[in-house]
Amino acid sequence: MRRSILSALLISFLTSASAVIAKPTAENANQTGDVMGQVNICPELGVTRVVVYIPGRSFVARPLADGSFEINYIPPGTYDLAFEAGGEVVSTLSGIVVTRKQQTDLGTVSVCIDGDGDGWDASMDCNDSDPDINPDAVETCNARDDNCNAMVDEGLPTQQFYRDADGDGYGDPAMPLLSCAQPHGYVSNNQDCYDANTQVRPSQTSFFSMPRGDSDFDYNCDSIDEQRLTVVGSCSLEPTGCELVRGWAHEVPQCGIAQDTIEGCELGGFPPDCVADIGFNTQTCR
Repeated sequence: MRRSILSALLISFLTSASAVIAKPTAENANQTGDVMGQVNICPELGVTRVVVYIPGRSFVARPLADGSFEINYIPPGTYDLAFEAGGEVVSTLSGIVVTRKQQTDLGTVSVCIDGDGDGWDASMDCNDSDPDINPDAVETCNARDDNCNAMVDEGLPTQQFYRDADGDGYGDPAMPLLSCAQPHGYVSNNQDCYDANTQVRPSQTSFFSMPRGDSDFDYNCDSIDEQRLTVVGSCSLEPTGCELVRGWAHEVPQCGIAQDTIEGCELGGFPPDCVADIGFNTQTCR
């Protein structure tokens, strides 16, 4: 509601540094009373933006820096008082009684804007830009404080979730989170034994020549560094020719170690014998 009752003369009064705007005449000074109070102004407004006035009458004051205001020389009667900021009425008080030669002290008056129109101004509304958030709202599972009690999703059914930092669909058992809904980056299982490498997961069937990121080669989370090639190879002369057992040339190496391998056999020489074809490979594990 825009203020339409203040005249250009009253607007010029507002430039005064004093909190008292209305001035008496000599003949009626003893026949009037005063209204005073302390405005508690929310930070969204700021004290310099607030004007206090009686609608329809030429009684106006601007609060001082400490929020105090006083309107003097008001004829006895019952009045309404309006608090305006930025040309818009943000609060009103009704039924204020003014008595001759008396001061009517209103005490502390809270003045603030209800930015989202939900019935709660910014002094009580923890998010005055969202009408669904206010002290009367019902808390829902949305990871925010709906009812302005400084708690999030309180009183709602919860489930345990686990951080899935590498996005492989398996959660870290050391990173649990109790929540009413599955948060982004979390899963319901806790089967990942190394959550910093997307290749490390219980469903992994491949073998790898490098550690997963620490010194371990357990890529399928079975707590075993399973070697891909576990035999020592050989070439033997049989009646039907050379018989090959593909494997390591000397001994089975540890995961990630490169070593000679027997890749094939060739028949030759006299008397005939089988000669190994030597390769060079790295032990892979999972």
